Amino acid sequence: MIKKISILSIAGILAFAGLASLAAPVYANGGNAPGNNGTLKIHEKGTPSGTESNDPKVCTFNLEGFQFDAGQDGYILFNTQGGGQSVQAGPTVAFGPTNGSGYAETIYLNDGSIDLPNGHYKATLYGKDNSGNQPNLKDKKAKSKVFKVDCEDVAPLRAQARISVTPATCETGEVLVYGKIVNATFSGTANGTEGPAKYKVVATATQGAEFGNGTDTKKFRGTLDGPLTGEQCDEPEVLVATASVSTTAATCEAGEKLIYGNIENATFTGTADGTEGPADYSVVATADKGAEFEGNQATKTFEGTLEAQLTGDDCVLGENPDPETPTTPGGQGETPEVLPNTGANTAFGLYAILAGLAGLVSAVAVAVRKNAFRGL
Repeated sequence: MIKKISILSIAGILAFAGLASLAAPVYANGGNAPGNNGTLKIHEKGTPSGTESNDPKVCTFNLEGFQFDAGQDGYILFNTQGGGQSVQAGPTVAFGPTNGSGYAETIYLNDGSIDLPNGHYKATLYGKDNSGNQPNLKDKKAKSKVFKVDCEDVAPLRAQARISVTPATCETGEVLVYGKIVNATFSGTANGTEGPAKYKVVATATQGAEFGNGTDTKKFRGTLDGPLTGEQCDEPEVLVATASVSTTAATCEAGEKLIYGNIENATFTGTADGTEGPADYSVVATADKGAEFEGNQATKTFEGTLEAQLTGDDCVLGENPDPETPTTPGGQGETPEVLPNTGANTAFGLYAILAGLAGLVSAVAVAVRKNAFRGL
């Protein structure tokens, strides 16, 4: 009997234990009842989310919470250790609500949102779970973590800016010219402003940059002069440029030849001096600086055709013309005219002489007849 009671007692105890386990609640934080659960971790940026290790010294960082009650939320307050001013993040660095596993993470600090200077801090989470009843007690301390912010000083970018002023001339005044600019922007008097005028230009460094003197601005001020006047702008005396060319007549021994003539305050270019026909020629006389040809022209052009050496009947009668005697010089775009010396010209001359003698004889005969008549 005693043996049976023992067996039944054991069975009852086991059954009661099983029912008790079935009735016990299961919590997201690993079985702990709602309340002061969970832990905070500090992570340097780049640490994979969900890493449960802690980084006690960071620069750009966030906070992650593990094994808190599901749905728990609150905010973070940062206090400097050893006194000093507190930095409260408020809703911009909210915590939670946690997920079903009791996990949540904050935004990153020192990453363009909220900046904490180098130093020791205590981060305190406010928002203890209220045993499953909402709202959470957000003004009750839940958890805290001590850490150090240690960011290396980053040298600022170097800003550069230059301007210049072009000198005044007789036609225009001084001109403002924006020069090279790096990590900065210009504002103020417009680029290209011409004098007479005053100017004021400000170069402002972009964020994170500074000029060599440690400032974020560089200023330029001055006065732009107007155009030059007086004797320095008087018109200089213009020199007169002259140039001519000629050709020698073709002969039975040589063709027509190009001859450069007198030239002053100018230079010849083109067909070479002494070129012999048959050939076309083109010569350009260019006035020197400060000189000009008649009609305010900077150039004077001579063009034409050089005849070939005489041949055939042209060389049967008569004598060759003097090859060194030039013909009439050509002008702007004109061709000097050269009359060839042929045998026909010589025959015509002889004919003219004979005709003159015949006329003289006829006149003498008439006079003799008149005198004879008077004598009768």
